[in-house]
Amino acid sequence: MSWKLKHLVVGTDYSESSKGAVGEALRLARVHDCEATVVNVVLASKGSSADLAPMKAFLAGFDTANLRVEGVARVGNKVALALAEAADECSADLLCVGPRAHGFMEKHVLGGVAEQLMSRTSLPTLATAGPADGGYRRVLVAVEPTEAAARALTIGAALVEAGHPSSRLSVFHCVTARGVSTFTSGELEALEVALVADARQRILEFVQGALPNAGALIEQNLLTIDVRVGIFGDQFPRFVDEIEPDLVCMGTVGRRGLVGLLAGNAAERMVRTLTTPLLVAHP
Repeated sequence: MSWKLKHLVVGTDYSESSKGAVGEALRLARVHDCEATVVNVVLASKGSSADLAPMKAFLAGFDTANLRVEGVARVGNKVALALAEAADECSADLLCVGPRAHGFMEKHVLGGVAEQLMSRTSLPTLATAGPADGGYRRVLVAVEPTEAAARALTIGAALVEAGHPSSRLSVFHCVTARGVSTFTSGELEALEVALVADARQRILEFVQGALPNAGALIEQNLLTIDVRVGIFGDQFPRFVDEIEPDLVCMGTVGRRGLVGLLAGNAAERMVRTLTTPLLVAHP
């Protein structure tokens, strides 16, 4: 499995939140020498037409010298759907959006644009509030032995800033100890040690299967694997606070709306919880 950034699409509503996402998209375009398409979606319900004048004025505020950048304005019924269609039309490898969601319904039921895109496109989606001026030196990938996590791991490895002394690819896995209410503290500690050791070996084999150069990266201390016991929704944000990554990557099953609210989707919850740039990948 390999991934290379050749063309990205970034959405904007000309707000400060989306301005940050556009800035990061253009930084990535420069670093990876790829094309960038900036898309503004005008909702059809507002009766407006697609006007490129605001887009030109908006892009004038960025340094686009020596970049292959195109500004596009289009009319659509839903922003997420229109962005997904624009990305499909130009065969993009990555979608970038701001992380902001508006109002209770959008935050907790419908989801913001970043969350909605999880169920409308198979493309990796990056939710970011602003440019990472130093690049992605510390990339954290949350993994389960799934196809989506393998893709997130591959993308994370491709985006980590190469050649910098502090560059690291960190892999996180959470394992749950079930049925331990009758255990003594000593028994519980021994069980957790065994669970971590077993999980670490499984994740190591998974990582080696997803990344051909994993062994060399581990030997050079450029790739680390951390396993914690507990609930992912509790342990992962704590780990993010501990290591302060520049980018978080994880797989998603793409559930949304009431299903996502009731059944849960870790990636969607992290979009709402984390302030760190978050990239979600599909199977």
